[in-house]
Amino acid sequence: MFKATMAAMAGVLMVSSSWAAPAGTPDTAAAQKMYADMCKKTVDWPNGQGESDLKGNPKLDAYCACFGEKFVDRLLKSQSSPSPSAEQTARGEFEMRASCRAKLGLPAPAKKP
Repeated sequence: MFKATMAAMAGVLMVSSSWAAPAGTPDTAAAQKMYADMCKKTVDWPNGQGESDLKGNPKLDAYCACFGEKFVDRLLKSQSSPSPSAEQTARGEFEMRASCRAKLGLPAPAKKP
């Protein structure tokens, strides 16, 4: 379910990417905040899904800010390349999650796509 949910969410987000501005612009900052806010909502998903294992963790805000930044960076880069498959998208998101968690000393994500 997680892979399908994240892939669907990524598909919706990629479709909306035509408005994305170059990195460092106010629109990019707003997009990073939007994705960070979405990340924070995944703590309420069932156990083993999203970021439920980070619920109540004081590093959640920093983790989601890191993920939001990486997500927008990937989104901007993808505008000039072919769309990845759902599997590639899920794998890329897992790698972003793992990278941000490692950066903050958080446990690795529960599932690898």
